[in-house]
Amino acid sequence: MSEKFTKISRKNIIDKIYTDEEIIKSSSEKDISYYSDNLFFDRILFNFDNNRYANSLFINEFKNKEYSDVLNNTNIKFDFDKACIYLSEGDSFGEYNSVDIYTHEHKSSSLNNFFLLVDQDIPKGSEVIYYLITDKEQTFQIRANNTVPYTIQKEEDIPKTVKIRAKIWSNLAGESPKINAIALLYNDDFTEAQMGLINPDLGRLPNTEYPDLNDVTTILRDSKNDDKLIKVSSANEDVLLNYSEEGNLDTINIYETVSGDKKEDIYLIYDDYENSDKEVEKVLMQVISKKK
Repeated sequence: MSEKFTKISRKNIIDKIYTDEEIIKSSSEKDISYYSDNLFFDRILFNFDNNRYANSLFINEFKNKEYSDVLNNTNIKFDFDKACIYLSEGDSFGEYNSVDIYTHEHKSSSLNNFFLLVDQDIPKGSEVIYYLITDKEQTFQIRANNTVPYTIQKEEDIPKTVKIRAKIWSNLAGESPKINAIALLYNDDFTEAQMGLINPDLGRLPNTEYPDLNDVTTILRDSKNDDKLIKVSSANEDVLLNYSEEGNLDTINIYETVSGDKKEDIYLIYDDYENSDKEVEKVLMQVISKKK
């Protein structure tokens, strides 16, 4: 029987351990914050150690302003005793920005496959939306605590550095969300190359002796194009789906995952068709396959 893991928030910890009012009064906020941050740190390391897509990580537990772009934050209050951020009193909206995130100060390397992990308390009716801001001045919305990596598809859009942006709204009662800690797991090309030389990860390669490594299929969609399916990846092959200006699936390209060699091109041909209502519409008429 597989083990079940339940996310524990800072509020759960405080409610469970500090149930006696006298204990709450005698316990310092710093001690509670320290305990909660340690749990978050352990959670991040567990996710990092068991993640086949990420090889680098960034963590900000808001113990100071070191990893925050203070000059570009709006209406954000830093509470170092509780180690969290929230909206300044009286403000209904604010924006938080981290510093630029990169792995190697002296190495220019591409970053991709992002996982955003967050410890947060969101009162009912309030909201936090997270974004990745790239050095190419592009903005990508990213879900917090998602188990599927956010992958930037176009090669020309893949960044060398990113920053995390959080847009925060309070509810009608004026209650603000609180972000207690934030982490970004991602894949760095330079790190990947070094790891491959020193300790190759066989789990990233197709291996018929270990079929359990080959049963993961990742499906990717384009949020900028009506959430259309654009890529299906497995241990053996990558399938890229391309669309015409009219929005129809146009061509399908199939590549070997490891070598990157193209295996096959599939062309979908559309033409006029008179349906049963005597209306003419464009429908799929032919599928042409060209193997490499």
